[in-house]
Parts: sequence; structure tokens; C-alpha cells
Amino acid sequence: MRVDKLTQNCDNLSLFSDVFESLEGNFMVSRREVLKFGALGAGSLLVSPQGAIQTANADSLECQPAVIKNGVRIADFSGTKWSPLWSSNPALERDYNVTQGVHSRTGARTMLRWGPISDSYEDIHIRYTDLPGQTPLVLNGRFGIWVYCEAQPGYGPGETTDSVLDIVLTTDPGGDFSNAIDIGFNSNQIREGWNFLKFVENSVGHPMGIDKNYWGDGSDGDIVNNPVYEILIYSEHQDIGLTWYFDSLWTDFETTPQIVLGCDDYGSDLLNHCLPKFQSYGWRGYVAAPYRVWESGPKEVTDWNQTAPMLTAMADAGWDIINHTVNHLRMGDLTSASEIQYEIYAQDTWLRSLKIPTQGLKFFASPQGSTSRLSEATIKASGIEAQRHFRKWNTSVTQFGIDNPHHMGSLGMEDINYAQTFEKIKKNIDIIVAYEDTLHLFWHKLITQGDPGDGTGSTGSYSTMYQSNWDMTIEYIRSLELAGVISVPKGLSGFY
Repeated sequence: MRVDKLTQNCDNLSLFSDVFESLEGNFMVSRREVLKFGALGAGSLLVSPQGAIQTANADSLECQPAVIKNGVRIADFSGTKWSPLWSSNPALERDYNVTQGVHSRTGARTMLRWGPISDSYEDIHIRYTDLPGQTPLVLNGRFGIWVYCEAQPGYGPGETTDSVLDIVLTTDPGGDFSNAIDIGFNSNQIREGWNFLKFVENSVGHPMGIDKNYWGDGSDGDIVNNPVYEILIYSEHQDIGLTWYFDSLWTDFETTPQIVLGCDDYGSDLLNHCLPKFQSYGWRGYVAAPYRVWESGPKEVTDWNQTAPMLTAMADAGWDIINHTVNHLRMGDLTSASEIQYEIYAQDTWLRSLKIPTQGLKFFASPQGSTSRLSEATIKASGIEAQRHFRKWNTSVTQFGIDNPHHMGSLGMEDINYAQTFEKIKKNIDIIVAYEDTLHLFWHKLITQGDPGDGTGSTGSYSTMYQSNWDMTIEYIRSLELAGVISVPKGLSGFY
């Protein structure tokens, strides 16, 4: 066990950390500006008023900007402040700053490049004594770390990722980690590219891919009520070959929880049952619409005259219609960029031929949540602005934007393991509320045959769910909205 190898050799660290006071503003900015992808300088922080979400009005509900409080940067990764725990590992490139390559997302002058990882005991740590004023960190149970992941193992076509990054914090004044708290982020949170890895202590639970453990008896792991004196970061054996770029560590941020709702099918139940419910609430969703679900034969479309009355009706009702490929293939398994491009361009061509509004065409949802390094890069190059996949379904909105718009996570309401019943879906919604994140929640088809009517039934399918389960979920979301707890953006264009 890693804790057995730890020592208290924490001397001679040199930490220089800029502390940004949280900013409060009295002006609004557009949601698109808040969410846009790009590194904003420290002088360009986007803010919105404290208490921006008020108790909702049942007649008129408008989404508010998600960022309420920007937070405080408590540490950067410049200089020699973060040092190897062991004398021989890891290989670090300090004060990393390039004109081409990975740039800071938060305006940090330099970053720490760590890797490629070659050993599973490559650890770095930092002591409070090197912080400005030599004071321990007051986190109140929440922190977020900006880190870029390069060459993530298992991210090629047809592969499976398995990355892990652990952050260990101790409240022991001497820096002893024996009874510390260990927050692990696995590949359900870590994606190639930028990540804002976020932890919020709460009594409800944590999103998939965030694992909270205590070393020893955990007596030095209460980061809600006690300050943190030392932090350890380590990578696992799964990450050999991966390179991390550490930007900065933050706390004291506040955002509005959001639920973005969409359907990956367009049957009569969507038009006849779901749409009236949404309209009664003043909501709009989105439809991820494939031209077809390919099973055999040529993949090229030859008949461009296929109409979609249900889809057109949803577009006429103001819903976003987004790209979901022409053949509904597993994009992460495709090895040809041209084949991936065809799936996007052909679908875009068909949707435009229906003469629907085009505001949704800049968004993409991956069939079966399948993606890879190749498919994400190819789809981004095609002009898509944001991609909905599977991993990290707690999408974090920060003053620097969404960390990774080309890999926003989502949760299928029919997911047999994590959703399907109202109780399971509600639990994940409650976690999103606790984390103040955004949940992209979608479904396919609602059925009534065999429905017990109380939200407890399971269809046993990843593409269908009982109507009562859906109804109870939607009504619960509505109750949170009316209470001013969450915001429900109007489709993906209302979110992004």
C-alpha cells in the first residue's frame, strides 16, 4: 500500500502561489461567453451576480449564467514548489511554457510538465510552509485541479481507457499522510485534453469516477472542518506513457446546478407525451437524430428524400436537432478519418435538407457514447463546437469555460446500472446538485406495457424505459427548478 512508503521528508520545498480573491460582479455575460473554450487571462474573469438563481416563477423561467462565484486559486505549479516525494522519481519539466503546444487554461505563467509516466510510484507533494504567509489551506471540503492529459493510454480506436490520478490531503500539522483522505479520479473522470477534476464533500455521494478513501483511521482526513497542511499527488500503473500538465489548484467556487434534457430517438412518444410535458413547463430540449441505424449493406446514403415528420415537428416546437451520425455507428471503433467525416457531413446534409433551424447542428452526440482520440479530433475539425459522450457526466462550468467541450459527459436515463428506475436517476440528480455541476440527461423511448406505474420498474433495456419512471424524473427536476435549486437550459443551444 502506498501509504506504507510515505515519509515526512517535506523540507526545502519552495512554493510561490498567487491567491486570487473571488470576484463578485454586478453584470451579466452571455452563456456562450461563459462556456466558450479557451484560456482566459486572469484579468478576463467572467462573473455573474451572487444569488443569480432566484426562486423560480412558474409562468416564466429563464436560465441564468452558471458561474456565481469564481473561486480562489490557492496554488499554481510554477518553480520548484511541487517536488518529488522519492529521490529518483518522477521526471519533471519545471516552468513549462511554450508558444505552441499545451497552454495554461487559467492564465498561469508556467505549468509543471510531468511525464511520460514510467513508474507507478512517481509522486509529487507540497507543504503549507511554502504558501504565501505560510498558512495551511482552508478548503471547506471542496477543491478543483486544472490538469491536461496527453497521450492517455487506451484512447485509440477500439481501445478502453484506464487512467487514475489520486490527490491525498492531510490535516496533520506535521504533514503525516498515515491517516489522510485520498481522492481518486479514474478514467470515468479523466479525459484526454483539459480536465477540471473537482471534489465536493457532501452527504449525498459523488459522481462516477470519483473515489473517496481514508488512509489509516482517517483522523487527518476531515478537510471540511480542518485546514490542509500537505498535499500528495500520485499516478497509477495504468498511466505509464501518459503526460500530465498541471496548471493550478482552486477552491471557494460556486455554480448553479443544471440539467440539460434531450432524446436520442424521435418516435411518437416524444411528440405525443414528452413534448406536451415540456411545453407545460416552458422547457425546450434537443433531439439527437440519426438518419438510420445501420445494420448491413453499404453505409453511403443514396436516397436523400427521406422525410422525418416527427423530427420536423420537434424542430417546429423549438427543440434543437443535433448531429448523431448518419448510420449510428460506434465512432470510437472507426479507424478512418474519412469514414468519421462522412458520418458527420452526411447527417448534417440530411438535417439541412429538412429545412430545420440550424442552431443545433454545431453539437454532436456519440452513438453508444463511443469515442476515441481520432474521432474527437476529426469531429472537432468538421466544425462541431461541442461533443456529448459518456465519461465525466458531471460537466463542470468554470469562469474559464467548460474544461473539455469536445468530451462532455452524459447519463442515459435507461442505463440499467446507473439509472432506469426513478430512485437511481434521482440519486444522480442529487449528486449533481451537491456538486453544482451540469448533468446532460437523455433518453430514447418510453413504453407503457408492463409499467408498474410507481417508478420502480426496469425494462431490462438500455434503449427503453417505463413512462412512469420518466414522468417522475421530469416532475422531480421541475420541483427543483421551481424551488430555485437548479436551472434547466433550453436545449443544448440554451446551455452552450
